[in-house]
Amino acid sequence: MAIKIAGKQGQYGIIRHNLSVGPETAFMATGSTANQWTNPVLASTNFRRILLTALTPAIESGVTVDEYNTTSQKGLNKESSNFFIDSNSGLAKFNFSAIADKNTLIALVVAAMQGVRTTAGTNYESVITSGFINGLLDFNGGNGYTFGMCEKIGASPDDGTLLQNGVIDSLTLTFDFTAKGVGRLVGVSGTMVFKSVTYDQTLTGTFVETDLNPYGNTESFSLSTFTSDSVDLSSVCIRRIEVKIQNSVVSNCATTGGAANQYDFNPEYLINIIVDHNALTEKLRNDFKNGATIDFTLASSLPSSADGYLSIDAPVCKMISEPMVYNGDFYGYNLPLRAYQSGIVSPLTFVMVTSLNWDFNLF
Repeated sequence: MAIKIAGKQGQYGIIRHNLSVGPETAFMATGSTANQWTNPVLASTNFRRILLTALTPAIESGVTVDEYNTTSQKGLNKESSNFFIDSNSGLAKFNFSAIADKNTLIALVVAAMQGVRTTAGTNYESVITSGFINGLLDFNGGNGYTFGMCEKIGASPDDGTLLQNGVIDSLTLTFDFTAKGVGRLVGVSGTMVFKSVTYDQTLTGTFVETDLNPYGNTESFSLSTFTSDSVDLSSVCIRRIEVKIQNSVVSNCATTGGAANQYDFNPEYLINIIVDHNALTEKLRNDFKNGATIDFTLASSLPSSADGYLSIDAPVCKMISEPMVYNGDFYGYNLPLRAYQSGIVSPLTFVMVTSLNWDFNLF
């Protein structure tokens, strides 16, 4: 008799596509062509394990079920001869949530932002910015950062799944300063999109084992910069912060078979900050009315060169709807911010320090 598989038994891996012809490394799959778009991850690839919240990972194939609806049919019932399924033209999706892990979060942030410069010291410091400051990227031409993923549930040896050329469609980081237990750790959720998904694979590669190393466990986060109309609000008690990257990725170009052959992004960077109404924050309603600029930097308490350091900077934000709400029984604000590009400055910038070199641009 077949047995069931518990949700926590599923295994998931992530790795970069190789930019050129070259061997597999600890962070990049093997490459047989000069273009990452045509260097798929393989069943033999050794993926880096990514630890997700059990029962949340879900793959959507991007399949469209349709029918021809031709003439010369037999009657009023739908007929099997008119059934049509399009397995190629939709983008596959992978939905997930997790505790943000210092070993793997950087891959998700780079897949979302698409711009990164890494410098080596005792650790590796990556400054991650919007890759779209000057326009779209040519993913088909080998630009940008794409990642392959795998799923291995384990009902049988061929119960594996491969996903190719993934980028982040949406990514949300949650900092809940009033939560208890694991809820106080930094949370991450989102959706990756892929140009293709292949089921029933016998995955022969291994997973690079890592222990969960959560953001927000041994360090705290605070607003090192928080000004509205140049007035310093950084001393205000913050209840919760959400940082969301919404890329709204679509297939721009397709092969003759309908498969995606290019990605279009329409990036938007959104921040929600929940604070109480008090003598310092009472100005926020009028600031919204006047279109005031809010400068926001969230930073870890770790030294800026330490493994696991994280900061998020959005120097030009605007409130995009009325901010006042009730926080339980009390007056408060939920500041709905959109981060804007100013000149050639990225709307949103992450600084992430890791002991691992993910083979990003090294300077």
